[in-house]
Amino acid sequence: MEKISEFMDMEIYMHFNRYMPPFVILHYGTMRTLITIENIEAVSGNVPNRQTKIAMGWVALHQRELLELWERMLAGLKLSIIEPLKG
Repeated sequence: MEKISEFMDMEIYMHFNRYMPPFVILHYGTMRTLITIENIEAVSGNVPNRQTKIAMGWVALHQRELLELWERMLAGLKLSIIEPLKG
């Protein structure tokens, strides 16, 4: 699992799972939520709604970059950092 961004006390990670569509994992303290990249949907987890919605907005802003990172990960290449939210 590689960290690809960090903002507002949240960390975003990417981890490959062949049985799942492209996704990121939102870490907020000890809580985690899995967010799909293509549908921008929180499918499981326990991060508070406010932080989940902020992270989903970030995923929407960077959807194309995230899908490209997913392809890099499938190819075994190193992932790059994606610009965090400012504010």
